[in-house]
Amino acid sequence: MKALTLIQIIILLVSSPTPVFDKEVQEVFILVERNADVRSRIYYLEKDMHHSVRINFDTPNYSAHMMHISSKANHFNYSHEEIEISKKEMINSKVLFAEKLTFMEWSELEQIGLNQKIYMIFQEDYLSKERFVLNHKFKALEVRVTVDGPI
Repeated sequence: MKALTLIQIIILLVSSPTPVFDKEVQEVFILVERNADVRSRIYYLEKDMHHSVRINFDTPNYSAHMMHISSKANHFNYSHEEIEISKKEMINSKVLFAEKLTFMEWSELEQIGLNQKIYMIFQEDYLSKERFVLNHKFKALEVRVTVDGPI
């Protein structure tokens, strides 16, 4: 049997698929651009105490949704919390950009959300200069993730 060269080993390691979500991640934070361009596939809407995000995909009838209804709204079905968290506190968390996720990854998030909390942070806040300030807190909204389309 022929031994693998260092270059072949590196190629194997780089090309092997890595799971987006692992079981050790305690919290998931999804970054959403609040002021997305009209050409974007992500639509953000804020009305009263309700935040919703719709992500459209190139394939017809495929979409993902995130929804936050504030606990102040006294909705009978939902009571999503708002938290403040620093980057230091997010060390063991998974931080994802909404526009980079595939439909199947959103589907995985929907399943993860059945057992643990998922939060949304506005991308412009997370990527601002304040992120370098020690103990700066980001506002994170707990969301419910759902997907529409054949899975």
